[in-house]
Amino acid sequence: QNGFGKSNLLNGNFHQYIFSLAIMFVLSNKYSNLPLDEKRRIIRETEGAEAKKAVSVELSLNNKARKLPIESDTVSIKRVFDSDSKRDEYYVNGKHIHKMDLRHILEATGLSFSNPFYFVQQGRISSIIALNEVQLFVFISEVAGTQVYDEKRAETLRALDEAKQKRGKLTALLGKIDVHIERLSKDAKLLKQYKKIETEKQSLEYQVLELRTTRVAGKLVEMAGEREEKMRNFEHSKNQEQALKIERDTIERERETKERQINALKSRLE
Repeated sequence: QNGFGKSNLLNGNFHQYIFSLAIMFVLSNKYSNLPLDEKRRIIRETEGAEAKKAVSVELSLNNKARKLPIESDTVSIKRVFDSDSKRDEYYVNGKHIHKMDLRHILEATGLSFSNPFYFVQQGRISSIIALNEVQLFVFISEVAGTQVYDEKRAETLRALDEAKQKRGKLTALLGKIDVHIERLSKDAKLLKQYKKIETEKQSLEYQVLELRTTRVAGKLVEMAGEREEKMRNFEHSKNQEQALKIERDTIERERETKERQINALKSRLE
């Protein structure tokens, strides 16, 4: 709003100039891409004779209207830069935050790091008035955020293109995986069939072995029976042989007795 001393802040003496630099140091990209030596020079100028190696700038913003998406009446935004360690960090209400997240918070209020016209010094107004139609169109486009939109659109299109490329690669990879899965499914079916056939083979082999064992056992039983039968026949034959021998011996004794009787009778008759 007019009458709030913006001109004094952005166009005053050295200390007010330093204050304006501090605001832009925190809320713009003006000092983000400077060489390290240039940032060290700014630190030396800011700290004066002490020539410190680090600088921190903290802004306190009125947030009673809740333009910033933070549940706090006052929001502090702090930037810390260390020229030796190259540490460049941001803090919101004392909590560390990534620069991209801070950009999103500020863009929610319409403030963009990429738009250089949120901080317009008093002398800049005269140069803007003197712009021709083409330059004025470019300027209005930049003020309206068209450039930021185009940059974000290009960035989004690049991201979409990368996503499409990744999607294409993933689709191709999924195709290969599907082919591999199909081949594995066929292999699994073949393996299942092989296991089934192998099980049937083992069952048949067991049945054949059991049948052979049964046949052999039966044959052994049969042979044992035949052996017992032969042994019985042998014993019977042996017994018959002994009986015949006894009978022969008996007949032989009777014959000898008869011969003695005949010889005795012959002796008497003579």
